[in-house]
Amino acid sequence: MTVTAILLIILSAFLHAGWNLVSKKEVPSISYFFLANLFGSALFLPMVFLHWQMYFFFPVQVWICAFISGAFLTMYFYSLAKTFQSGDLSIVYPIVRSAPIIIVPFFSFIIGTGHKISIQSLGGMILITVGCFLLPMTQIQKIQFRDYINITVGFALLAAIGTAGYNIADDQALTYLRANAHINLNNFELTTLYFFIEAMSSFLCLLVVILMTRRNRQDLLYKIRHKKKNTILLGVTIYTTYTLVLISMAYVNNVSYVVAFRQLSIPLGAIAGVLILKESCYRTKVIGICVLLIGLLLVSTG
Repeated sequence: MTVTAILLIILSAFLHAGWNLVSKKEVPSISYFFLANLFGSALFLPMVFLHWQMYFFFPVQVWICAFISGAFLTMYFYSLAKTFQSGDLSIVYPIVRSAPIIIVPFFSFIIGTGHKISIQSLGGMILITVGCFLLPMTQIQKIQFRDYINITVGFALLAAIGTAGYNIADDQALTYLRANAHINLNNFELTTLYFFIEAMSSFLCLLVVILMTRRNRQDLLYKIRHKKKNTILLGVTIYTTYTLVLISMAYVNNVSYVVAFRQLSIPLGAIAGVLILKESCYRTKVIGICVLLIGLLLVSTG
């Protein structure tokens, strides 16, 4: 990984931990993330208006990837909302953030888009996963598997699959775009244009989910009337966070490294929980953070 990629992902990690912290306080619904998606995507309209003609040169494969990515984003937002409604953040967040480290390389290998992962990086990914699962524990001797085998964890795993899915689809789409000689744009412009159509795809998918039930429709109206400012701020933060990640993908040769190094947001979230929310600081939590940081170091230098 290059220094540029590392700096972009570190900034993204800070923003990601921040918006998850805010979201947990709000106890979000699918409508909450729908509005955040809508307002956040508006952030990129100036770039779209400036380069709208470039969409005519987007290959069909890119549009397909954008649709697939939007569907996975919908799965991610829906599942994340469910986990925040019913589960403990200290258990849910590590699962959502760590599971993609294993899922992305596996499916990238299955579809033939993955690159060879070094032994050092593989060891780092394993340490990251171990660190993530240490964080929720108060004592290692008190591991209770029933805390991980329930509906909340099920939705957390679905959110993790959604994360892995849109990462793989986005990496493929941007690879197609960068190889297109007809598109003469820098990395930021190209990423922004793609991200906007991905956002529109997830917007439509989320809208379909909301329209399916009366409860979701009523919740949407409530959020529009009373939570508009919150969703605008959340949307801008979410989209800025992931745009930084998409740009960083141009500076690595394996998207699995990006997904792994982004897990810096987990220790940041744990530290914010202790300092801001006054959560307990257990020994296992400190050990988990240290293991995570070692794993991140191995991945970033692998």
